[in-house]
Amino acid sequence: QRQIGLIAQEVERVFPEVIHTDPVHGTKSVAYDHLVAPIIESIRTLYAKLVSNEAADSERDREIASLKAANDEKEARIRKLEAEMAEI
Repeated sequence: QRQIGLIAQEVERVFPEVIHTDPVHGTKSVAYDHLVAPIIESIRTLYAKLVSNEAADSERDREIASLKAANDEKEARIRKLEAEMAEI
């Protein structure tokens, strides 16, 4: 029967404490139950970064909208000045 799993040698580089090495054959296995806490903490960290990025994006969107409004005002002022100059 096929199964899905992690490659023990890859996990060992990051979390060596969750790897068991068979003393006779040298095969490695992953203690998946020991990975629950690090996975939860990783999710918390990623969620915090996501929330932070969303807040930064929102602030950036407000700044862009403000700059566009200021630009529109300046363009309108330029058009008005150009019209006044044309009359002169």
